[in-house]
Amino acid sequence: PKETAEDPEFGPMTLDAKTGWEGKVLFAPTGQFVHLSLPIGAASTIKEHHAAFGGLVRSYEDLRPAIGEALFQLFAPSLQEWDETDQNVPRTPQEMLNKTTLWGIELQPGASELLFAFVPEVGWDDAMFSVVASNGAVAPRSLDD
Repeated sequence: PKETAEDPEFGPMTLDAKTGWEGKVLFAPTGQFVHLSLPIGAASTIKEHHAAFGGLVRSYEDLRPAIGEALFQLFAPSLQEWDETDQNVPRTPQEMLNKTTLWGIELQPGASELLFAFVPEVGWDDAMFSVVASNGAVAPRSLDD
């Protein structure tokens, strides 16, 4: 059986020996539950994780334009594969924000990875976008499908 713990801020968490602590947490800026991962080997305390999560919650709205830019940078090379008349395909960073949802957060003090998925209407349900938020900036990391 996997080890479990009840975190006062994050709620129930399960230890995966390969990756770290994992759980689902309500992310107030989106009003949705997201997957939360606290990686093993991160030289940080739970207090630092709580502080990093609180900082992300407070800064998320300000980061959204940069998140849209980073997501669109990852998606733009794939645009030529889509029908130009498909209204569900994002064609700008703002549309990218509207057509994706925050799926998960790999929380590390200083630099957290945010994972986004397309909304179902787009029709690419196995796409996962990864961006990194660090010190008020956002950078694209990867697009996996």
